[in-house]
Amino acid sequence: MDQWKALIDECRSYVRSTRVALESDGEKISVRCDGPSRLKFASASTHARLPFAIAEGRLDALGIDLVHRCANGLLEQGAFASAVSLELIHEGLSLESAETFLMGAARACRGGALTLLDLKVGHSENLANSSFVATVFGLSQLPFDWRPLEPARPGDVLVGLVGTGIGGNLELIQSMIESRRLRSEETIPACEITWGGFLCVPQKNFEGMLRDPIGKRWPHGLVQIADDGLHSTLRRRFPDMTPQIDARSWPIPAAFTELHKRAQLSLDEMIDAFSMGIGFVVVVPPEQVKTLIDYLGLWCEPCWPIGKLIA
Repeated sequence: MDQWKALIDECRSYVRSTRVALESDGEKISVRCDGPSRLKFASASTHARLPFAIAEGRLDALGIDLVHRCANGLLEQGAFASAVSLELIHEGLSLESAETFLMGAARACRGGALTLLDLKVGHSENLANSSFVATVFGLSQLPFDWRPLEPARPGDVLVGLVGTGIGGNLELIQSMIESRRLRSEETIPACEITWGGFLCVPQKNFEGMLRDPIGKRWPHGLVQIADDGLHSTLRRRFPDMTPQIDARSWPIPAAFTELHKRAQLSLDEMIDAFSMGIGFVVVVPPEQVKTLIDYLGLWCEPCWPIGKLIA
């Protein structure tokens, strides 16, 4: 009980709202706060990477990743995140491991100027039932007069922003590890990280760099590339159009080049299954492409026109 109380006290320094009360019954940390939920976000990839994060000692990275994906997910829905509620249901994780996960999430909230509303830790019957769920809340007042973005249309350009970590078909990665085509402890050629470490790298938070472009209404669409491949995500997001992607238009990271060799997939299949280094796509009309790229250059954010939408 004293250990859980100490964890609450540690988390308290990250909670920004004065209307929040932290409690514990020895097994669960809970916080209550009023506010309309905008989006519930349960990351399948966070759960899938749990064994690798435990092995690599990087549960903090999973907490950071979940918060960043939440902020990006709400951005897709048309609002900026202002608060996050987190729930960790686990089996077999020590108090120290739970603390590591929550501290990573809390630091990500603080870095993104998000209010951390809820922290819940519980136990499931087995590791397969572990889950990581977050509920994100939108700002009640945006810093400008919010109006919906104009819809994407044929001819719009897909501008890809660099992602971090691996986005896409983690089941394929797991099967490759099980068949020994990949070894989680093996260092990736031309990289200074193991495959297990690469699987733990958190996604980037794109909200800050995209606030001004959204406020100026440059984009016609915003797409996070997270738990699915680049092409398949874009097809799902724009079902009435065809995303046409040119894989030669951006430098594919060395890890994906090596994965391409070992997965025995065509380049088109790789783009369908993995992010290939693209973490977010901003859809803009052709006349706004240079303006967006120049603006993101001020953030030292590499980005490229990677394709377009066709009828």
